[in-house]
Amino acid sequence: MLEKARARLFLVVSITVAMLSGILFIAATPASAAVNTYKSISVTSDGLGYAAVATNGLVSAYGTVVKRGSPAGFTGEIVAISVTGDGKGYAVISSTGQVYTFGTVVYHAPNPTGFGGTIVGISVTGDGKGYAAISSAGQVYTYGTVQYHAPNPTGFTGSIVGISVTKDGKGYAAMSTAGQVYTLGTVVYRAPNPTGFTGWMAAISVTADGKGYAAISITGQVYAKGTVQYHANPQGYTGAITSISVTGNGHGYAAISSTGQVYTYGVTYRGNPSPGTPDSLQQNVVAWSNNILQGDAIPGAANLIGWGGGRVPYSYAGGHGTNPGPSLGSCNGYTGSVTCGGGAFGDPLHTVGVDCSGFARWVYRLAAGSDVLPGNTTTELSNPHGVTTSSPVPGDLVLWPNHVGVYTGPNQMIAAPHTGTYVSVESISGVDGSEGPHVFKHYTF
Repeated sequence: MLEKARARLFLVVSITVAMLSGILFIAATPASAAVNTYKSISVTSDGLGYAAVATNGLVSAYGTVVKRGSPAGFTGEIVAISVTGDGKGYAVISSTGQVYTFGTVVYHAPNPTGFGGTIVGISVTGDGKGYAAISSAGQVYTYGTVQYHAPNPTGFTGSIVGISVTKDGKGYAAMSTAGQVYTLGTVVYRAPNPTGFTGWMAAISVTADGKGYAAISITGQVYAKGTVQYHANPQGYTGAITSISVTGNGHGYAAISSTGQVYTYGVTYRGNPSPGTPDSLQQNVVAWSNNILQGDAIPGAANLIGWGGGRVPYSYAGGHGTNPGPSLGSCNGYTGSVTCGGGAFGDPLHTVGVDCSGFARWVYRLAAGSDVLPGNTTTELSNPHGVTTSSPVPGDLVLWPNHVGVYTGPNQMIAAPHTGTYVSVESISGVDGSEGPHVFKHYTF
């Protein structure tokens, strides 16, 4: 709004790959996966956090991994997740090659195309500035700081199950369902390949420096090579083991079953993801709002409108361009504290940012996948998809005639307050004092 104003699933192998601290691991799971099948787990470099993803796109984050949201609008199914070394970002990929990056992982166009079979894995570098993807036919796609090394894996039996890159992107490893390991660049090959397993191999994960790696079978047999320390094999799970991820130094690893049972060894256990449905609209709204608040809402994917990083300032009428997201403001109707056209910080004509309703529009576009909340606070208040509620949930909107914010909990919201400020946390009662009583709106689209 303008400021008078103050003014987000027997299995045919379909694979998964996840990463840890720039190390990715790979995991295989059934092709006819159920909606809540877990295919991938990825741990942070220090083992204090991990994230898992289900085939329906539901991302679950634990410990030091920051939840940034879940992918939406993909075709096929989500097959892998890979987190940065510190857990502040992650990337997920679909079987059709759609890449979604969150937090500090930088998106690089174009998405993988022209591959045989399906995409089975993705792995990001420790800092998120690069990543690699691989198809079941062994075609490797490298982006950003990940260096490509010829040739692609060939001559394998079965199919490739994933890829895992080193922290700096100078090496990577891939593996087939038959246990054939392919190491390139700085990843050191360790003979022999896994043998004697039941079923087939599901995943591989390399250490940060490439001097070790771990592989796992769908029946939970762990093979630790080089600097990776062996602890134990997962037991008592239901379904199949689908993924493994090692810590940066190889002293720990985590594995996950298709039903979401997490097994940690030298990694801090934080809980299992619950079988369930994708994140609600409101959960994604909160995730995107927090990204923007923290200044690290890097664009999530080619089809998402994001922010290149840095704090987002308030700009009168900002966020009301053809596409949601930061834009130059306008002097039309401006009554703020800065001379409009004068060039000072906050001047609408010289500041790319959002006003309060522009911010609400932006985060709902990011969360819903389409521009569902165009207009200002008046139109957001009257939008037929919004229902007034006295029991708000985080992600609902808090509205006044001249202001709006994203409700995050008791007496708190994230909003774009007014000229001279950035997207920030506001007290709801504090706004009541200047704008009058508020209403909560719960939107469904």
